[in-house]
Amino acid sequence: MKKFYELTQRGRALRLRKMALKALESYDFKPTQVSLITNETNGIFRVDTEDRQKVILRITTPRGCHCLDEIRSEMNWLETILLHLTFQKIKSLLLSTLSV
Repeated sequence: MKKFYELTQRGRALRLRKMALKALESYDFKPTQVSLITNETNGIFRVDTEDRQKVILRITTPRGCHCLDEIRSEMNWLETILLHLTFQKIKSLLLSTLSV
């Protein structure tokens, strides 16, 4: 098997897609479409699901400029954003309920 950076741009895209499809098997939703957005630094895919959700999946490439600590930091940042958004939705729901 060729190394990732020995592949053509199309070859890289196909390998990343194969990895993305394998990774998506670990989730509780069924993808209906997986579209490559870019594979410059990382493989970024838009995933449409059976229940009409839209999800972004990133596959870090071998030279994706991300060490394990950087990836963990990004995951913590995303979790913080999710918690904040969840809190804001709950807060809005409570305020709208109280104003009725």
